Amino acid sequence: MFHEATHQTVLDKVRARLRIDAALMLPVEAAQLRDTLLAWVGDAATPA
Repeated sequence: MFHEATHQTVLDKVRARLRIDAALMLPVEAAQLRDTLLAWVGDAATPA
């Protein structure tokens, strides 16, 4: 999920009710996005 800093309060309320794997604040830094995606790829490659 991408969000503006001004919406952090709303995000916290939603996160209390729903699973949010990653919430990246705009503008997203390339390294942060890369690390998040690589972690998901690694999780997907691991059999359950």
